[in-house]
Amino acid sequence: MRPLATYDARDSRPIIVTAESIITVDDTAPTAQAMLVFRGLVEAVGTLDHVQDKASDLGVEPELVDFGKATIVPGFIDPHAHPLMFGQLLSWVDISPNKV
Repeated sequence: MRPLATYDARDSRPIIVTAESIITVDDTAPTAQAMLVFRGLVEAVGTLDHVQDKASDLGVEPELVDFGKATIVPGFIDPHAHPLMFGQLLSWVDISPNKV
């Protein structure tokens, strides 16, 4: 029998994140003051007033999280590689079982 999926009520509350610098990777507005996160997705980025307006459209009082002087890069995942280690792995013999 498959286990039941759980529901985390925290996912249903929007979060407004503020920081000294939020990097948007948008050439027209490279930095922002605040961003709205709802159910794991970035819903709005911009000034605090703009983000609060978008949050009010959701009909739920948002949680405000201030990161102070931090710099935030939303959605950035560090996909770094270790090139020397990778090169070494290429020289190894793969004796793992066949994949189906």
